[in-house]
Amino acid sequence: MPENNDNLSAAKNAQELLESYGETSDALPLRQLPGEGEVSDLLTDLMHYCSLQGVDFDHALESARLTFADERAEEGRFTPGACVELVGKAAEQAQRSALPGRGVVTGISDAKDGQPVYQVRSPGDVRARSYLETELRSAPQFGPVETTEGDVRSPLDAEQAVIGSCVQMLQAEGRGQHPHPDDVGNLNALFNALVDWTQLSSDRLDTLLAPKVESAYRVLIKPGAASAWQNPAQLAAADRGDPNPDLTAPPKPMPAPGQPPTRQSRSGPHR
Repeated sequence: MPENNDNLSAAKNAQELLESYGETSDALPLRQLPGEGEVSDLLTDLMHYCSLQGVDFDHALESARLTFADERAEEGRFTPGACVELVGKAAEQAQRSALPGRGVVTGISDAKDGQPVYQVRSPGDVRARSYLETELRSAPQFGPVETTEGDVRSPLDAEQAVIGSCVQMLQAEGRGQHPHPDDVGNLNALFNALVDWTQLSSDRLDTLLAPKVESAYRVLIKPGAASAWQNPAQLAAADRGDPNPDLTAPPKPMPAPGQPPTRQSRSGPHR
C-alpha cells in the first residue's frame, strides 16, 4: 500500500531530524524545549520513517530501551524492569540459599543513607528482596525467547509462561489428552533459557518452580475433586519415559516424511 502525502511528510521530518541529530545546540531556554506532545509526535514521525524505509521500529525501540537502562545503570541508577545481579555478600547469601543471583528490578523505595533501595525479584523466588545499589550491578539481558505466544524478553515473564504452559499440560493430562505441542515447545525453550540466565541447575530451578505450578493448577480444579497433580517435570517428560526428568520438555513431534504436520486443538484457556 503506497504511503499517503501526510505519512511521506512525517517520514521526511523524521529523516531530517535524524540527519541533523547532534548538530543542534543544547543551549535552548527551558521554555523552548519540547514536551510530551512533541516527543509523541516525533515518535510517530519515526514510525512513519521506519515503515517507509523498511526499518523494524519495535526492534529499534527495544534496543534503545536496553541502551537507556545500561546508561542509567552506569550512573548507579537501575530502572524498573532492569536485569541486575547481586555482588559481594548479597551474592554469597543467594548462593548459600541456592537462589538465583540475578533478578529484575520491580520497584524503588525511599533512599537509605543516601542510597535508593531496590526491590529485586528473581525467577523461582516467592517475593521481591531489597538491596542497596552497591549490592547490584547490571546483568546480561534475557532473551528474546521465541514462543508461539510471541517473543519473551523478561525472565519474570518467562517464569509466568513456564507456569502457564505447565498448567495447560496438567489440564490436558487431567482430561486424558496429550499435551499440546505448542505448550511442550514453549516450556522447553523458556525453561532452558531460564536455566542459562539464572545460572541454576535444571534440578534446582525445577524445585523452585514446581510449588508455583502446583498452586496455579490447584486453583483451577474444583474443590473436593480428585487431583491429577503430578510434578510438572514428570508431566513434561512423560512421553520420553525419563524416571528422573526435570522441567525440560520433549521436542515437538515431527510429521512422517511426505505428510503435512497435524495440529491438535488447544485445550484449556488461552493465556
